[in-house]
Amino acid sequence: MRASAAERLVDIVVMRETGTLAQISGDHIIYSLRLPNQRMHFAASLIGRRINALGTAGRVMLATWPEAEARTAFETWSIHQVTPKTITDRSKIAQSAAQAARDGYSITQDQMILKEISIAAPILNIDRRADAAVQVSVSSLSYDIDTIMDKILPTLLDVAGGIQG
Repeated sequence: MRASAAERLVDIVVMRETGTLAQISGDHIIYSLRLPNQRMHFAASLIGRRINALGTAGRVMLATWPEAEARTAFETWSIHQVTPKTITDRSKIAQSAAQAARDGYSITQDQMILKEISIAAPILNIDRRADAAVQVSVSSLSYDIDTIMDKILPTLLDVAGGIQG
């Protein structure tokens, strides 16, 4: 029997990091399940919170969409400058999604919260399209990219693969 999304996200929480199930809703993502760690800011951990899809996990979902649909999203979906480092250049966001398509995951830094690194993996449906993703958010004061790649990414990919339909 396959584990539920919540059970799979527990694998990430055991690592003492915030695990999130994000779903596309229009040009936003909604956190439908979030298992926060004790360091995470309260407002960032609210279930139902809507954030701009082009800013974080939405990129990895769009990386799985048909090219024309993804291009329309990159060209028309809203972008909001949330931090001084938020990327608002649409071509750079599209390039980030193209990299996510090659890698099977995406990494963003300082996009929604300063000093936060977010890594996301798509949850693919039977058509190999993602309208959801699992995401882990960590502090860049505690982790560097190499450590994330070695310690978090394998579990994140396993969790996403275990949820896929």
